[in-house]
Amino acid sequence: MDMPDADDRLTILERAQETLERTLRLHTDVLASHADAHREHRERMAKLDDNHQVLLDLLAASEQRLEQQRQMLATHAEHMARLDVLMQAIKELLERGHNGH
Repeated sequence: MDMPDADDRLTILERAQETLERTLRLHTDVLASHADAHREHRERMAKLDDNHQVLLDLLAASEQRLEQQRQMLATHAEHMARLDVLMQAIKELLERGHNGH
């Protein structure tokens, strides 16, 4: 088997060095890309968290308004029931007045 001479060994070493440098540049690029993607992901997650909080606040406000409307409806139903009793009493008085004359 032939032994590579000094020039061949230097060429192999140079190619290995170039390959290592290309690999390191690519690795650096990949790491930078991952760092950018991670930063963008954190920013999107922060926005989503803010939006989530806004939606939770809106939901709480809506639930509070709904409860107020339920209470108003219950109060209204009570008033209507009392008015119905009053109207029935008035009708009875009117019927008695018409029947008595």
